[in-house]
Amino acid sequence: MLKDLKEFLLRGNVIDLAVGVIIANAFGAIVNSLITDVITPLFLNPILKAANLKQIAELKWNGIAYGNFLSAVINFLVIGTVLFFIVKSAEKAQSLAKKKEEADFVVSLKNNAPSEVAIVKELKDPSVSHKYSYNSVISAVRDRLSKRNLKLGYKKGFNQYVLSLIIDFYHIKQNEKYAYCHKIGNTEQYTYSQQFVDFIVSEIQKDPQRFVESLRRK
Repeated sequence: MLKDLKEFLLRGNVIDLAVGVIIANAFGAIVNSLITDVITPLFLNPILKAANLKQIAELKWNGIAYGNFLSAVINFLVIGTVLFFIVKSAEKAQSLAKKKEEADFVVSLKNNAPSEVAIVKELKDPSVSHKYSYNSVISAVRDRLSKRNLKLGYKKGFNQYVLSLIIDFYHIKQNEKYAYCHKIGNTEQYTYSQQFVDFIVSEIQKDPQRFVESLRRK
């Protein structure tokens, strides 16, 4: 029984609730002070004096005591406004202080790194700069070759085999201009840029008939 009570009391949501209640009580006192000591003297007292009233609750019209309702509306607006700014400030603070595990990216400097820090002038989205998958590179090159009426001296045409020869021969995966590595766990997946497609077409155009054979020999 005592063990169950201990587990209940030490639950995260129970502790959070207790903290929330305490903060709510303290916050209520702050709001009451704001209304009583700041808003009322500055804004409401002149109006009440003009109406020969001491409290807003005394406001009436044709027998309708709307003073209490007006007071409740003022309290609601003040509390809502204060809560809005508190929540926005908390969200901003959280976004500026993400945990390492939740960060979009992590920047680190090695101990032996030069003291100068390079400024990144342009941020590139890989989905835009390297938008071609392996198969879409093949399709794009085939389309370009067809429009230029270029035919490879390889009976199977431009296919996965030819593309793999190009990637290995020119070390494309080590060239960030042409390839981008997406790391998902322990696996790596590459996408390729428009510049890579242009590069392939320009290399084939030099000697379409002997292009594939030249890759094999080298």
